[in-house]
Amino acid sequence: MILAVFSSCLKTRLMQQIKIHDHQFCFKSGGITHALARVESFKAQGKTLTLTDCTNAYQAIDQNALIYSLQLNGVNSLFVEYYRTYLDTRSCKYADKITSGCPAGNSTSSLAFAGALTDVITAMEAKGYQLTVFADDIQISHDQNVDKDVVLQELAALLQPLGLELALNKCSSTQDGSEITFLGQTFSQSSTVSLAERMTAKIDKCLKVLDAAPITNHQKFLLLRSVVLPKVNYAPLVDFAPKTPQDGFGNLYGLIDQKVFKYASDLFAVKDLSETEQTDFFTNSASKGGLEMVVPSLYYDFMQAQQKAVLAGKCGIFKALRKEYLNTLQDHPGVPAIGYAINNFTYLTDNELFDLIKHRFQVLNKELDSDSKCLLCGKKMTAQHEIRCSRNAGIRTVRHDYMVNRILTKIDHHRHPRPVDKAHGNLPSSDKLEKPDIEFQYKNATYVLDVTFAVEANICNAFKGKILKYGGTYGDNRVIPLVLRYNGTVYEKSMNMLTTFLPEITDSFLSKHCCLAVARANEEAKLHYTSLITNALHEGTIATKQGQRDRQATGRRALRAPPGLEGVGARQEGEAQGNAGSDGLGVTVEN
Repeated sequence: MILAVFSSCLKTRLMQQIKIHDHQFCFKSGGITHALARVESFKAQGKTLTLTDCTNAYQAIDQNALIYSLQLNGVNSLFVEYYRTYLDTRSCKYADKITSGCPAGNSTSSLAFAGALTDVITAMEAKGYQLTVFADDIQISHDQNVDKDVVLQELAALLQPLGLELALNKCSSTQDGSEITFLGQTFSQSSTVSLAERMTAKIDKCLKVLDAAPITNHQKFLLLRSVVLPKVNYAPLVDFAPKTPQDGFGNLYGLIDQKVFKYASDLFAVKDLSETEQTDFFTNSASKGGLEMVVPSLYYDFMQAQQKAVLAGKCGIFKALRKEYLNTLQDHPGVPAIGYAINNFTYLTDNELFDLIKHRFQVLNKELDSDSKCLLCGKKMTAQHEIRCSRNAGIRTVRHDYMVNRILTKIDHHRHPRPVDKAHGNLPSSDKLEKPDIEFQYKNATYVLDVTFAVEANICNAFKGKILKYGGTYGDNRVIPLVLRYNGTVYEKSMNMLTTFLPEITDSFLSKHCCLAVARANEEAKLHYTSLITNALHEGTIATKQGQRDRQATGRRALRAPPGLEGVGARQEGEAQGNAGSDGLGVTVEN
């Protein structure tokens, strides 16, 4: 572990000192996409594409060539001496001292190797060739009238002083009608073939592997979004095939979108979504209720317009493009912002995931019968009744405390944040005053923050009520009511105060943890609620309508409720009948 951290530090320092050729894409952000776009552009120009292969490149390179490259770049002499010692101490049972080779898996060595190839790339391009290099993979684009064997001989002569040899039997070229495979992408001499067909075959294979993985649905989605999609969604950014009304390349990429959307819909158990609803849900920004998935067809025209910028190395590929693209999508006010939670790598159980999805499409209440009643309290059964039931007390605290704890860890420690409680000795003096949640310092003054969840109809009163409740003790201008909606959004007045006093608490941070808090509290509420129902049925404190009729006929009294469930069940025959549902279970309650 110490060596891994040390190597990472060394690589960071070396990056600041060594010059890597502009056409060596191994250590560049979005390097693979830039490299593929460059090769595709030469293919579209009718260039011959030749791919070379060095025999055991990292094991064969002369160590003196690595050291010389570092010295030539003016790298710190202490670093050079460390790296020389590092190479000198490598040994094997066949030799006391190894004079060639460096560890391929070491980032510092890979960077030094890339630096050693700089002069080779420069010399080849001076001969009129265009090189695209990724680590030790060297692709050469050249005119069709230049024989590929001549190109390979010239490269071999430049590699020889480094101790590297070409494996000619593994080199390939499009000159004789063959194909080359560079960075996982296959290239042929034709410049009119879209990448869509290859990408479709790749997505089919990836989805089959993902589907067979023994992991949760949430983990599958994260892999779909972060690993599988990047294998295909870059294609429009590098595709130089002409798009005509007859070609319909956008529609060909649309088949990939459909496969991805269908897989994600099955994963989330979301049925009967229209094409528009699927697009909004899977590709919209998290703040607008979406999951921000980058799919090739929808991004096609936008990415095609960015090709020149990509080839010029002027943008950071997807991060910049996605942000710009998402800003153009339609806003849907009131849609739960569950994307912040689902796109995060915090573990979600399947139940938590499905709850969030149902919350997003507001189908929770639709799953309940209009006359369903709670077995514990007798009130109408709504989507979130388990968490609001008076007999299932304490669950709301789970949701609240989760948010408070997350906010505490996010506030800058220079503000000295701490909970308001007896243990910290900062409880308010009034016995009648309920305590706020968090105390912190701002400009040498003490401020307090209080977290609460509220429905839209009560949100304004909830905000004002917190100031009224705590203002007399702390001062109205030092109370920050953090009012959260159940859909993961923050009350605007609360957000304005946070921007002033706690700018590190962003709306995306709050949305993510608000959704996580709701999902976790819902799951715990259901488990606890089910446990209470099971115990009550076991103890006989919940009576069915048939049981009530039996007692009326026999004159038997209802069983007495155990501690904690008083008032549940049929303690009075008249009450039992009055609370009975029309086609199910009836209960009595004491509100």
